[in-house]
This record gives sequence, structure tokens and C-alpha cells, in this order.
Amino acid sequence: MAAMDADDERTIFNEALGRASSAARAAYLDHACAGRRAVRARVEALLAGYHRAGDFLEIPPPGLELGSDVVDATAAPAAAGEGPER
Repeated sequence: MAAMDADDERTIFNEALGRASSAARAAYLDHACAGRRAVRARVEALLAGYHRAGDFLEIPPPGLELGSDVVDATAAPAAAGEGPER
């Protein structure tokens, strides 16, 4: 697959996600993928995977809160000389 195709598929995927209903999404894909069945199939597979994934990465599992035993990946790195000694 050429880089142009990947960029096009990414754009189509993102635009399709923004459609309010499955009917609107299908109509958009009809237009955006006209004559390109392979592109349509790949975008539909991406959309199906996206919807199956849901929000499982957005919400921590029950009982797992940011605490002393969990590293906050958004925190600034410790300055030299700070943090645990090795």
C-alpha cells in the first residue's frame, strides 16, 4: 500500500467517525471509497475495531488509582539527584 493510500484511508476513517449515524457513515463511505473496494474494506475493518475497543483504555480498571506504586507518565522527569537511589 502506498503512503498516499494510507493517508487517504486515515482521512476517510477520521471523517467516517465524525458521522452521526451508521446510515450517514455508509453514505459517506459510498462517496469517499467509490470504485475502491479494497480501501472501503480496510476502512470498515478499522471502524469495526474502533467500535469494538470502546473506551477500555480511557478508564482505569476498578481499584487502580494513581498512587505511590503507579508511575504517572504525565509527570515531569525527576531532576538529577532526585528519586530512588540505585
